[in-house]
Amino acid sequence: LAVLPFANLSADPAQAYFSDGLTEESLTRLARIPALRLTGRTSSFSFKGRNEDLRQIGAKLGVEHLLEGSVRRDGEQLRVTAQLIRAEDGTQQWSKTYDQSLSGVFAVQDEIAKDVAQALSVKLDVGTLNRAQGGTTNVEAYDGYLRWRDFQLSERRDPAEARSSVQRLRKAVALDPGFVLAWDALAQSLTRLAERAQPAEAAQLRAEAAAAHERIVALAPDSWIVKRERAYALFAEGKWAEAIAVARAIMESSPRSWEHTYPYINLIFSVGRLEETFRISDELQAM
Repeated sequence: LAVLPFANLSADPAQAYFSDGLTEESLTRLARIPALRLTGRTSSFSFKGRNEDLRQIGAKLGVEHLLEGSVRRDGEQLRVTAQLIRAEDGTQQWSKTYDQSLSGVFAVQDEIAKDVAQALSVKLDVGTLNRAQGGTTNVEAYDGYLRWRDFQLSERRDPAEARSSVQRLRKAVALDPGFVLAWDALAQSLTRLAERAQPAEAAQLRAEAAAAHERIVALAPDSWIVKRERAYALFAEGKWAEAIAVARAIMESSPRSWEHTYPYINLIFSVGRLEETFRISDELQAM
């Protein structure tokens, strides 16, 4: 199965980050179903905005089914339309429209996963975006996180936007102090800002980043984020083999994604394992 980027039908083109985020969350939920093989985000999103025949897309991705849809956000109202397509002949196997208030976006993500699983007659074993996954149920906090992630995955390097992202993330963790993913995003963003800041400001930014990391450890001591930081700390201590082993475990513990794979790629590149670095990077791009 490939989950294609849901089209943004909102009046504001800038709302594309929201439809992209909903697509990714639906992909993540479906990827946790053992009976399904999902293509990765990179491969699916390579067709964003391209008006290609669905049969050709299915052939290029090597999948039997495609999930596509659209998102219309109008103030506090949300309409999501999803349809499951058989790639071989382009016929529609299932479709549904979900009308919800904006606060129901998390329920929509779960419902799409459940309905697609039922349409494919596979067992659904997928949790909601909850504390165990580092998420939130606060829509405004979630929106701020999605805006940050959209900026991170883009090729834009706008210093003003980077600072705006930090402000959104500060607001996100204030709205939901248990939002682990937002705390991690904030720590990363503060660290990057510190690299370009004057010494006095850089010290303040690094101190705030360190405090964000402490919150993550307190909230989710067994999370992959904490393990990632442990891998980097071990590497800094010269314990390269142990650090790489921790990073590899992170990569192999979840459906392949950039976030879970990058620490391993980064560390093996640092020790000169170039052939393996390029191979895994190519695999990630091809997913």
